[in-house]
Amino acid sequence: MAVSDFGDQTICVLNPNTPSSIKCYPMPLENFPSSPLAPAGLAITDTGFVYFATADIDGTGTPAFHKLDTGTGTVADLGGLRSGGLVDKLDRVLLSTDGTRAYAENEGVTFWVDTSNDQIHFSPGTANNAGGFPDLALSSDGSTVAIDGFLADASLNAETATAYIDWETWFPTATTGQKLNADGSVLFQPLTDGFDLIARNTGRLLYRVQIPVAVADVYDSFVVGEPSLIGMITSAGVSFVDVDSLAIPSADSQPFPSVVRADGGTVRGSADNVPALPPDRGKRSLLVQRPKLKRAVCTDPNDWPAQ
Repeated sequence: MAVSDFGDQTICVLNPNTPSSIKCYPMPLENFPSSPLAPAGLAITDTGFVYFATADIDGTGTPAFHKLDTGTGTVADLGGLRSGGLVDKLDRVLLSTDGTRAYAENEGVTFWVDTSNDQIHFSPGTANNAGGFPDLALSSDGSTVAIDGFLADASLNAETATAYIDWETWFPTATTGQKLNADGSVLFQPLTDGFDLIARNTGRLLYRVQIPVAVADVYDSFVVGEPSLIGMITSAGVSFVDVDSLAIPSADSQPFPSVVRADGGTVRGSADNVPALPPDRGKRSLLVQRPKLKRAVCTDPNDWPAQ
């Protein structure tokens, strides 16, 4: 397990079975008298490599994405991404179940890293939220990624845009911590008093679940269990909601049809292998003018616990 300590500017790694084995790694100096880097989101591979994002606590312009080798204690800067300042403390990093890809978000720029060679691949067509409300979710089967209002395939090709209608946005207030169910067929959008279930194949609201207590205003208050249990950190402790009784659409129903290969097999349809729509088709209604939920913002992120 790896934990980033933003305040102490260290990353600590330990085996949960032997907590006394904890070892901490300070951030590199980056040619400064003291390190300008503070670690934010991170993910650790089974082989002991930690992919992590940092915030530049002294200004702007320092590297923003890195790889820590826990065997040697060395840190490598990856991809030329630059930190824009303290807003980067919200950045998220997720690891695919098989450990082959690390996904990250840096001030609205979403990308994935091939962990075999540390090559960075940027999202080709999604919007840039310019440091607004970073959020990132990955289904456990690796098929679907939720980024900046879009549902995308594993290579970050946008396939569906979440699209509320006006009356669905009047009362709820959204917060961070989006999650996807195991096969990526449903996006869970956290609210300050519950959560929305959004269909992956249409981007439309399926259900709105409200709870009688306030959801905690922290970096990540939601977790999705198997097969249908939603856990939430709330003002009263931890609450659980079982959504098993709700009719959930199958992941087999996707916005792109399956594509038949030359050998007779099929592959899941995606933005990579279907004919492109005309440039303006659907853009005005789904992407430009789609209503968005109000967002709750933590007033003092320095009070948040270490990730």
